[in-house]
Amino acid sequence: MGDVDLLQGAPAENLARIERALRALDPPWIMVGGEHTATLAALRALRPKTYIHIDAHMDSRDAWPPGQKLSHATFVRRAAEELGIYTIYIAVRAYDDEEAVFAKKAGFLVVDGNRKVTRAQLLDALATATRPAYVSLDLDVMDPSDFPAVGTPEAGGLTFRELEGIYLDVLLESKPAAVDIMEFSPPNDVADIGAVKLARLLLTATKILAELSRRR
Repeated sequence: MGDVDLLQGAPAENLARIERALRALDPPWIMVGGEHTATLAALRALRPKTYIHIDAHMDSRDAWPPGQKLSHATFVRRAAEELGIYTIYIAVRAYDDEEAVFAKKAGFLVVDGNRKVTRAQLLDALATATRPAYVSLDLDVMDPSDFPAVGTPEAGGLTFRELEGIYLDVLLESKPAAVDIMEFSPPNDVADIGAVKLARLLLTATKILAELSRRR
C-alpha cells in the first residue's frame, strides 16, 4: 500500500485515508496490500452491489481479537452492516460457526474450500452476482507450500494453478469495477516465490480490467 501513508495502531483513520485515495481514482483500479482490513475502505469508496471474497477465511466475525470490531477478521461483516453488500465467499476453508451462521442469515453464498471447488459450482455462484461487483483476493487462499508469503497461513489450500483458473473465471464472469490482491507479506516470502506469483496474478487482473474498460 506504499501510495498511502498509514499510522500505526489507528485502523479507523487508516481506512479513511485509503478511502479518500481510492475515491480520487476512476475505476477500474487495482489495490495491492497489505492488511485485508483495507478492503473495507475500497468497498466504502466504490459501494458495489456484490462483493466476491476469495480467501481461506470468511473474515466475518463480529469481533476479533475479542472486543476489536474493526480488523482483518471482521471487515466483511462490517461491510454488510454498513453498506448492505451481497457477498459471495469463494474457497473459504477456515471459519467458525459464528461466521457460518452470519453468512446464512444474511443470504450470502458460500463456496466451501474444504472440498474441491468445481467450475460448475463456481459459475453457479457467480451467476448470483449483481453489477457493479468488487473482487478481493486474499493470497492465503493458496496452500502455504505454494504461497508462503502471507501473514495467516492455512494448510489445505489451493495450488497456484487452481487459483489461476478460479481467478480467471471470477474476473471474466463478474466483470468487476475494481479489484484488490491482499495479504502479501514480503518478510514471509521464500526466494521470491510469492512475489513472482503475485506479479502473474496482477498481470492477469490488469489485462482483464483493461479489456473490460475498453468495452464499456
